[in-house]
Amino acid sequence: MDYLRQNIARSSANLPRSVAFLPYKLLFTLIRALSGLPDDKLWLRNSLALDYWELGLSDLDLSLYSKGGSSEAAALWSRFQGFRFLSLGGEVQVYSETQLERLLTFCNYFEAQRDPKLSARMATVKRTAHPLEANVFLIKMLMSDKGLRRSPELRHRKWERMIGLLERPPLNSVSMRSVYEELYQHSLLRNTFSSDELWQSIETPHEGSLRAQLVLEPNKVVITAERLPRLVEALSQLPRELHGLISMHQRWEIWGLSCLTPITHGFSKENLFHHISNQVALTGLLNIEKSIREELCEGFEVLREYYGPLDF
Repeated sequence: MDYLRQNIARSSANLPRSVAFLPYKLLFTLIRALSGLPDDKLWLRNSLALDYWELGLSDLDLSLYSKGGSSEAAALWSRFQGFRFLSLGGEVQVYSETQLERLLTFCNYFEAQRDPKLSARMATVKRTAHPLEANVFLIKMLMSDKGLRRSPELRHRKWERMIGLLERPPLNSVSMRSVYEELYQHSLLRNTFSSDELWQSIETPHEGSLRAQLVLEPNKVVITAERLPRLVEALSQLPRELHGLISMHQRWEIWGLSCLTPITHGFSKENLFHHISNQVALTGLLNIEKSIREELCEGFEVLREYYGPLDF
């Protein structure tokens, strides 16, 4: 399937953008008609909203919004999920009024820019970018972009847009390595990690060091009694500024989990709450200011409250 989608993208490269966009426009029109959801409850985000899509390669990432809290958001998702297949595998995030009121400040500033309506909402609370958010944004985008590894020539438009969101000059070329170098050269990571150590952890995560995993994907760090001594040792090798980077990753995790993703991805409530407890335990090990730790713990507690009434 990936091979077919890549060939469609390559063969349609010379089509006018307005023509190549028609299949997506038709699909989205069909989704809206079948679901009966108006503009203020269903909209496009990411590539199709910001014009870095590639015909065949891109799917339809969607945002849903409901008044009320988690129960209303879950009901909206139940109403919509039968039409999800029309999104071609795209991500669906479900926002609610309660979630935005209590957790919007945890959303990564640059990630919010990929959703025009969410970005507009963030502007109303006068949210500005924290210096570490650009690092986390690039890490998340790089680690999740499987297409960058397989067919970098088809990812130029996307990465031109991603680097543009950070208000940096465009890359001379787009590849897994060039994006990594952009991350490495403009982050605090180079003060602690050699380029080779960090690159290995990105190229082959299962072979990377634990301290690299902590700064790249702390949401995947599992804390057990057996692993705790190694984890404490790895954290002791990181300067306080990188503990701050990990805490910024945790803010991303709180926001991401709040968008009903545990339900839309088929996780159980038990697994979600276990993951939250694991992340709270990691927060307790970080060398960060007390106020930041308390804010993170409060965010994770809000997640428990938000999902508490739901059965999944």
